[in-house]
Amino acid sequence: FLHRFLPSKLLPVVECLGRKKTVEGDTTTEEMFKGVMERISRPEWRRYWREKKKHSAPGKSGLTVAQAAALHEEGLEGLRCLANCMISTGVVGVQMCREILIPIPKDPNNPARERLRPLKLQEVLKKAVMGILMRRLTDRLLKLGLLDTAQYGFLPGKDTSLPLMGLKAVTDFCNYWRQRLAVLAQDI
Repeated sequence: FLHRFLPSKLLPVVECLGRKKTVEGDTTTEEMFKGVMERISRPEWRRYWREKKKHSAPGKSGLTVAQAAALHEEGLEGLRCLANCMISTGVVGVQMCREILIPIPKDPNNPARERLRPLKLQEVLKKAVMGILMRRLTDRLLKLGLLDTAQYGFLPGKDTSLPLMGLKAVTDFCNYWRQRLAVLAQDI
């Protein structure tokens, strides 16, 4: 189920979640990740829709975050039941896997094909389930000390401004003292 949705760099972690027994020499146990793949509770579901930004583009179905968040309790509960069915059975409807890819120029002044980046529009329900599961997984990895808190790209409440200020300080220092500087910036 998750292999369709998750970035490939997180697949080894998900494989650990599905293990029933510990591999010899491996300290990962089912108990370490207990709760990550549990059904979504009502409070957790409500919190997701309350905190989610409402101005995002819809997926192929046309359902937006604002529309889903505005549903009455019964409508939200129906979506939660559908989400929990996906988690507990591992069966995901074909509609959930359909995405719309739109090429967007990285630089508006250079629309060359090699300078495009993909904008992917996904179904709102798929994003909700993955958002909740990723939050759980991230929290668990942080608690276990398996994720470096210096990660800035995807942790809640963090952004890249602090590392960029550090990089600017180093480049200013090298420029002022006329020192050579080699920098490798990699987004994995």
